[in-house]
Amino acid sequence: MLIFLDTIDLKAIEKFVQLGIVDGITTNPSLFLHATQAPIKIIKEIIHMFPHGIINVEITEQDHDKAYIQAVKIRELGNNVVVKIPAHDMYLPLIAQLIKKQIPINITLVFSVSQAVLMGKMGVQYISPFVGRLYDNGFDGIEILKNIIQSFALYGFSTKVLAASLRTIDQVNKAIELGVASVTLAPSLLEEICCNQLTEQGIQKFAQDWQAQKENLFI
Repeated sequence: MLIFLDTIDLKAIEKFVQLGIVDGITTNPSLFLHATQAPIKIIKEIIHMFPHGIINVEITEQDHDKAYIQAVKIRELGNNVVVKIPAHDMYLPLIAQLIKKQIPINITLVFSVSQAVLMGKMGVQYISPFVGRLYDNGFDGIEILKNIIQSFALYGFSTKVLAASLRTIDQVNKAIELGVASVTLAPSLLEEICCNQLTEQGIQKFAQDWQAQKENLFI
């Protein structure tokens, strides 16, 4: 399973890249909202910092010609860069055009099985169902994720399912149990996964018991 870090925080990226935990980075326009540097500069720094990672960068243009130029320029930033495109009918001609050009695509803002299957049929590299946002709107995000995974297995699509907008450890656990190909996590959620309260309690108990020994057996 691939783990993507959903952030533009260079310190967080550096930390987890050094640990070898993450396989790539996902970004979106909202993450750049309060950035102190120009988006292109941040993206280039991420690519430089993580040259072997899979870096996802989303288009912002809606006009077909402008979106195509933008997508090509994004891809030209590096061979490890994947272009993110929303699952909307206005982008279907663009998606088909980029596929012919062999530009890797991650279809984002996926909210239904039928949307996912359509994109899988077109042959994109990734589709990103927004699990947490589905729950926000009254739908069972994990159930829809499960149905997407099952549908892709049934039809033999090569497209990878990237579970996005995961908000809780429980959602992450359930996505993993479904055998999802990849997940994208905010740094705070990944930190939370690394630290379990029972583990911390166990460490404290072992330390207390060790201190109670009359002699140190190891040193």
